[in-house]
Amino acid sequence: MSSGWPATEGERYQRLHRPVGAGGPEFPSRNGAHVVTELNRERVLDSSTYGVPVDGPKGDRTPVEHAVRLSDNGELVHGAPCSVAQQGRENVSHGCIDLSPERAEWFSDVSQAGDVVEIVDSQGRPSRPSTATSTTGRSRGTSGRRPHVTLRRFRR
Repeated sequence: MSSGWPATEGERYQRLHRPVGAGGPEFPSRNGAHVVTELNRERVLDSSTYGVPVDGPKGDRTPVEHAVRLSDNGELVHGAPCSVAQQGRENVSHGCIDLSPERAEWFSDVSQAGDVVEIVDSQGRPSRPSTATSTTGRSRGTSGRRPHVTLRRFRR
C-alpha cells in the first residue's frame, strides 16, 4: 500500500475513512488525541487489563496483528478480521479501533512512537476536555457520523 501522506503546513497526516470499528456501548473508544507509545507485529489482547476477568462472560484473550498502542488504558488500533463485516456499520470492540488486516498492516507500517492519533465521532468520553461526548448509547458518534481516525505526524 502507498503511504498516502499528504503534506500540509508543518505536519503530515492521514485520515482513515470508513470502515473502521470502535468500542461498543459498554466499552467505547475515547474521543480525542492519543499518542502512539508502542508497536507490535503480534499481541495478545487480555480483557483483564481493563478490569474484565478473562474467564467472565465478556472476557477474552485474543491474538491480534499490527497492534498500535494508543494509551495506558488498553486502547489500540489493530487488525480485527473477526469484525470486518461490522466495521463501518456497528461498533463491537472493547474500546480498540478495529481495522481490516490490510489496513491495520498499513497503519502499523506508517506509525511511529510519538505520532498523534485522533479518534473522532466515537461515543466514548474524551481523552481531552475539549471533545464532546455522547450519552445516547448509539453506536455512532455524537454527530451521528461513524467514528474515524486521523493519524498526524508533526515534522521533526
